[in-house]
Amino acid sequence: YPGPLATHEDVLSSSDLFMSTLSNFHASVGSELGRIPHVAGKELDLHLLYVQVTSKGGIKKVIAHKLWKEIAEVFDFPSTCTSGSYMLRKFYVKILFHYEQVYFFRLQGAPTPLPPMTCYRTDEVKSELKSRKSK
Repeated sequence: YPGPLATHEDVLSSSDLFMSTLSNFHASVGSELGRIPHVAGKELDLHLLYVQVTSKGGIKKVIAHKLWKEIAEVFDFPSTCTSGSYMLRKFYVKILFHYEQVYFFRLQGAPTPLPPMTCYRTDEVKSELKSRKSK
């Protein structure tokens, strides 16, 4: 992974900085950000998506705790958009996962494998859930 060009806190507070660093990140890893995807007829707010997922601990926790529906509610998709949660997860994995690894988790070196698209619980999340239940 390339090093981050800004802090996580800075990209959270500035949508313009976020989009700039996201574009630079994709270019530096040999991919192209391309057009911003649309969900339910509206351009997806990638900054809002990144803010929501990282505020919940990152994509692996969002998947493990099944929080996609909660995140989708923030986007206020019309009731006719029944695949909003799935689309958010799909685009997050495709566009933001590796960016999250660098800017949120501060990882360097070899890229982290993509998370599976199915729900799972890692040992870390299992122990966290167990400790919550015992309180």
